Amino acid sequence: MPDVLARLTGVTKRFGALAPGVDDTEVLRGVDLSVAAGTSTAIVGPSGSGKSTLLHILGGLLEPTSGSVVVDGIDLAQQSADERAAFRNRRVGFVFQSHHLLPQCSALENVLIPTLIDKSRAEREAAIPRAKSLLERVGLASRADHRPSELSGGECQRVAVVRALIREPALLLADEPTGSLDAEASKAVGELLVEMAKAHGACLVTVTHSMQLAKRMDRIVELNDGRLIPSESAARIDTDR
Repeated sequence: MPDVLARLTGVTKRFGALAPGVDDTEVLRGVDLSVAAGTSTAIVGPSGSGKSTLLHILGGLLEPTSGSVVVDGIDLAQQSADERAAFRNRRVGFVFQSHHLLPQCSALENVLIPTLIDKSRAEREAAIPRAKSLLERVGLASRADHRPSELSGGECQRVAVVRALIREPALLLADEPTGSLDAEASKAVGELLVEMAKAHGACLVTVTHSMQLAKRMDRIVELNDGRLIPSESAARIDTDR
Protein backbone atom coordinates (compact mmCIF):
# COMPACT_ATOMS: atom_id res chain seq x y z
CA MET A 1 0.00 0.00 0.00
CA PRO A 2 1.32 3.47 -0.85
CA ASP A 3 2.10 5.74 2.09
CA VAL A 4 -0.46 8.38 3.02
CA LEU A 5 0.75 11.69 1.63
CA ALA A 6 -1.99 13.96 2.98
CA ARG A 7 -4.55 13.53 5.71
CA LEU A 8 -7.43 15.78 6.78
CA THR A 9 -9.00 14.91 10.11
CA GLY A 10 -12.21 16.47 11.41
CA VAL A 11 -11.78 19.52 9.19
CA THR A 12 -14.40 22.24 9.46
CA LYS A 13 -14.49 25.64 7.81
CA ARG A 14 -16.71 28.57 8.70
CA PHE A 15 -16.76 31.94 7.02
CA GLY A 16 -17.85 35.06 8.89
CA ALA A 17 -21.26 36.62 8.38
CA LEU A 18 -21.51 38.95 5.41
CA ALA A 19 -24.03 41.21 7.14
CA PRO A 20 -25.19 41.99 10.71
CA GLY A 21 -27.72 39.49 11.99
CA VAL A 22 -26.68 36.83 9.48
CA ASP A 23 -25.14 33.63 10.82
CA ASP A 24 -21.69 32.41 9.85
CA THR A 25 -21.58 30.04 6.90
CA GLU A 26 -20.35 26.54 7.66
CA VAL A 27 -18.84 25.22 4.44
CA LEU A 28 -17.10 22.06 5.68
CA ARG A 29 -18.47 19.92 8.49
CA GLY A 30 -15.97 17.47 9.92
CA VAL A 31 -14.26 16.18 6.80
CA ASP A 32 -11.89 13.22 7.00
CA LEU A 33 -9.86 12.49 3.88
CA SER A 34 -6.62 10.63 3.22
CA VAL A 35 -4.78 10.49 -0.10
CA ALA A 36 -1.86 8.20 -0.81
CA ALA A 37 1.35 9.03 -2.59
CA GLY A 38 1.24 8.36 -6.31
CA THR A 39 -2.56 8.05 -6.49
CA SER A 40 -5.27 10.21 -8.04
CA THR A 41 -8.56 11.29 -6.46
CA ALA A 42 -11.50 13.20 -7.90
CA ILE A 43 -13.74 15.25 -5.62
CA VAL A 44 -17.19 15.64 -7.14
CA GLY A 45 -20.39 17.22 -5.91
CA PRO A 46 -22.82 20.07 -6.60
CA SER A 47 -21.75 23.70 -6.84
CA GLY A 48 -21.44 25.31 -3.43
CA SER A 49 -20.79 22.05 -1.61
CA GLY A 50 -17.33 23.12 -0.44
CA LYS A 51 -15.14 21.31 -2.98
CA SER A 52 -12.84 24.22 -3.77
CA THR A 53 -12.63 25.18 -0.11
CA LEU A 54 -11.54 21.65 0.73
CA LEU A 55 -8.92 21.71 -2.01
CA HIS A 56 -7.57 25.08 -0.87
CA ILE A 57 -7.27 23.83 2.72
CA LEU A 58 -5.46 20.73 1.49
CA GLY A 59 -3.00 22.97 -0.35
CA GLY A 60 -2.47 25.38 2.54
CA LEU A 61 -4.16 28.32 0.83
CA LEU A 62 -6.85 28.41 3.53
CA GLU A 63 -6.71 27.54 7.21
CA PRO A 64 -9.44 25.27 8.61
CA THR A 65 -11.61 26.55 11.43
CA SER A 66 -10.91 23.30 13.26
CA GLY A 67 -9.35 19.93 12.54
CA SER A 68 -5.88 18.97 11.36
CA VAL A 69 -4.19 19.05 7.96
CA VAL A 70 -0.96 17.06 7.53
CA VAL A 71 0.69 17.08 4.09
CA ASP A 72 3.97 15.31 3.30
CA GLY A 73 4.66 14.97 7.02
CA ILE A 74 4.07 18.69 7.73
CA ASP A 75 1.33 19.79 10.13
CA LEU A 76 0.18 22.93 8.33
CA ALA A 77 -1.53 24.26 11.47
CA GLN A 78 1.90 24.54 13.11
CA GLN A 79 3.33 26.57 10.23
CA SER A 80 3.49 30.35 9.96
CA ALA A 81 2.04 32.02 6.86
CA ASP A 82 5.55 32.39 5.41
CA GLU A 83 6.38 28.75 6.15
CA ARG A 84 3.17 27.59 4.48
CA ALA A 85 3.95 29.74 1.42
CA ALA A 86 7.43 28.22 1.14
CA PHE A 87 5.97 24.73 1.60
CA ARG A 88 3.38 25.31 -1.15
CA ASN A 89 6.03 26.57 -3.53
CA ARG A 90 8.23 23.50 -3.13
CA ARG A 91 5.82 20.63 -2.44
CA VAL A 92 2.42 21.59 -3.92
CA GLY A 93 1.45 22.37 -7.52
CA PHE A 94 -1.82 24.11 -8.43
CA VAL A 95 -3.86 24.10 -11.64
CA PHE A 96 -6.98 26.28 -11.66
CA GLN A 97 -9.94 26.66 -14.03
CA SER A 98 -8.43 29.91 -15.24
CA HIS A 99 -4.80 29.40 -16.23
CA HIS A 100 -3.62 32.60 -14.46
CA LEU A 101 -0.72 33.08 -16.86
CA LEU A 102 1.02 36.46 -16.84
CA PRO A 103 0.07 38.10 -20.16
CA GLN A 104 3.39 39.92 -20.58
CA CYS A 105 5.43 36.71 -20.20
CA SER A 106 6.11 33.94 -22.69
CA ALA A 107 4.98 30.36 -22.07
CA LEU A 108 8.50 29.46 -20.93
CA GLU A 109 8.72 32.44 -18.59
CA ASN A 110 5.34 31.59 -17.08
CA VAL A 111 6.48 28.04 -16.40
CA LEU A 112 9.59 29.34 -14.64
CA ILE A 113 7.76 31.74 -12.31
CA PRO A 114 7.63 29.30 -9.33
CA THR A 115 11.43 28.97 -9.50
CA LEU A 116 12.09 32.70 -9.12
CA ILE A 117 11.98 32.34 -5.34
CA ASP A 118 15.20 30.29 -5.47
CA LYS A 119 18.08 32.32 -4.04
CA SER A 120 20.66 30.30 -5.92
CA ARG A 121 21.29 31.43 -9.49
CA ALA A 122 22.44 27.90 -10.30
CA GLU A 123 19.07 26.49 -9.19
CA ARG A 124 17.17 29.02 -11.29
CA GLU A 125 19.27 28.29 -14.36
CA ALA A 126 18.94 24.53 -13.86
CA ALA A 127 15.17 24.88 -14.10
CA ILE A 128 15.31 26.26 -17.65
CA PRO A 129 16.16 23.00 -19.49
CA ARG A 130 13.61 21.17 -17.33
CA ALA A 131 10.93 23.70 -18.29
CA LYS A 132 11.80 23.37 -21.97
CA SER A 133 11.71 19.58 -21.69
CA LEU A 134 8.28 19.66 -20.05
CA LEU A 135 6.90 22.04 -22.68
CA GLU A 136 8.21 19.69 -25.38
CA ARG A 137 6.54 16.78 -23.64
CA VAL A 138 3.14 18.50 -23.80
CA GLY A 139 3.62 19.47 -27.44
CA LEU A 140 4.46 23.13 -26.90
CA ALA A 141 8.18 23.26 -27.70
CA SER A 142 7.50 25.46 -30.73
CA ARG A 143 5.24 27.75 -28.67
CA ALA A 144 7.63 28.36 -25.77
CA ASP A 145 8.29 31.97 -26.79
CA HIS A 146 4.62 32.80 -27.39
CA ARG A 147 2.61 34.90 -24.96
CA PRO A 148 -0.79 33.72 -23.65
CA SER A 149 -2.66 35.95 -26.10
CA GLU A 150 -1.01 33.99 -28.92
CA LEU A 151 -2.05 30.60 -27.50
CA SER A 152 -5.38 28.77 -27.52
CA GLY A 153 -7.26 28.10 -24.29
CA GLY A 154 -6.13 24.48 -24.31
CA GLU A 155 -2.51 25.49 -24.91
CA CYS A 156 -2.63 27.99 -22.03
CA GLN A 157 -3.95 25.29 -19.72
CA ARG A 158 -1.17 22.94 -20.82
CA VAL A 159 1.32 25.65 -19.87
CA ALA A 160 -0.42 25.89 -16.48
CA VAL A 161 -0.03 22.13 -15.97
CA VAL A 162 3.69 22.34 -16.76
CA ARG A 163 4.08 25.32 -14.41
CA ALA A 164 2.45 23.29 -11.63
CA LEU A 165 4.97 20.47 -12.19
CA ILE A 166 8.16 22.52 -12.55
CA ARG A 167 9.11 22.11 -8.86
CA GLU A 168 8.33 18.36 -8.94
CA PRO A 169 5.61 18.65 -6.27
CA ALA A 170 4.53 15.77 -4.10
CA LEU A 171 0.92 16.97 -4.30
CA LEU A 172 -0.77 18.26 -7.45
CA LEU A 173 -4.11 20.01 -6.91
CA ALA A 174 -6.44 20.88 -9.79
CA ASP A 175 -9.59 22.99 -9.33
CA GLU A 176 -11.96 22.51 -12.30
CA PRO A 177 -8.94 22.31 -14.65
CA THR A 178 -11.07 21.68 -17.74
CA GLY A 179 -14.08 23.77 -16.79
CA SER A 180 -13.38 26.65 -19.21
CA LEU A 181 -12.40 24.51 -22.20
CA ASP A 182 -14.34 23.07 -25.12
CA ALA A 183 -14.95 19.33 -25.28
CA GLU A 184 -11.88 18.46 -27.36
CA ALA A 185 -9.46 20.62 -25.35
CA SER A 186 -11.04 19.41 -22.10
CA LYS A 187 -10.40 15.78 -23.00
CA ALA A 188 -6.80 16.50 -24.04
CA VAL A 189 -5.97 18.51 -20.89
CA GLY A 190 -7.65 15.94 -18.63
CA GLU A 191 -5.60 13.13 -20.15
CA LEU A 192 -2.43 15.21 -19.91
CA LEU A 193 -3.02 16.08 -16.26
CA VAL A 194 -3.40 12.45 -15.21
CA GLU A 195 -0.53 11.21 -17.37
CA MET A 196 1.89 13.92 -16.22
CA ALA A 197 1.02 13.41 -12.54
CA LYS A 198 1.72 9.67 -12.85
CA ALA A 199 4.90 10.22 -14.84
CA HIS A 200 6.26 12.52 -12.14
CA GLY A 201 5.02 10.49 -9.17
CA ALA A 202 2.76 13.26 -7.89
CA CYS A 203 -0.39 12.60 -5.90
CA LEU A 204 -3.22 14.22 -7.89
CA VAL A 205 -6.40 15.57 -6.31
CA THR A 206 -8.85 17.32 -8.60
CA VAL A 207 -12.19 19.04 -8.08
CA THR A 208 -14.37 18.59 -11.13
CA HIS A 209 -17.91 18.55 -12.48
CA SER A 210 -16.69 16.45 -15.41
CA MET A 211 -17.38 12.77 -14.88
CA GLN A 212 -15.25 12.11 -17.96
CA LEU A 213 -12.27 13.49 -16.04
CA ALA A 214 -13.33 11.89 -12.76
CA LYS A 215 -13.40 8.47 -14.39
CA ARG A 216 -9.69 8.75 -15.09
CA MET A 217 -8.88 8.93 -11.38
CA ASP A 218 -8.07 6.00 -9.11
CA ARG A 219 -10.80 7.06 -6.70
CA ILE A 220 -13.85 9.33 -6.58
CA VAL A 221 -15.25 10.91 -3.43
CA GLU A 222 -18.35 13.07 -3.24
CA LEU A 223 -18.77 16.21 -1.18
CA ASN A 224 -22.31 17.30 -0.45
CA ASP A 225 -23.44 19.96 2.00
CA GLY A 226 -19.96 20.15 3.48
CA ARG A 227 -19.65 16.42 4.17
CA LEU A 228 -17.95 13.57 2.36
CA ILE A 229 -20.50 10.90 1.51
CA PRO A 230 -20.43 7.56 -0.34
CA SER A 231 -20.73 8.38 -4.02
CA GLU A 232 -23.23 6.42 -6.10
CA SER A 233 -21.49 7.82 -9.16
CA ALA A 234 -18.18 6.51 -7.88
CA ALA A 235 -19.61 3.07 -7.21
CA ARG A 236 -21.11 2.98 -10.69
CA ILE A 237 -17.83 4.01 -12.30
CA ASP A 238 -15.86 1.43 -10.33
CA THR A 239 -18.25 -1.24 -11.61
CA ASP A 240 -17.78 -0.04 -15.18
CA ARG A 241 -14.00 -0.24 -15.08
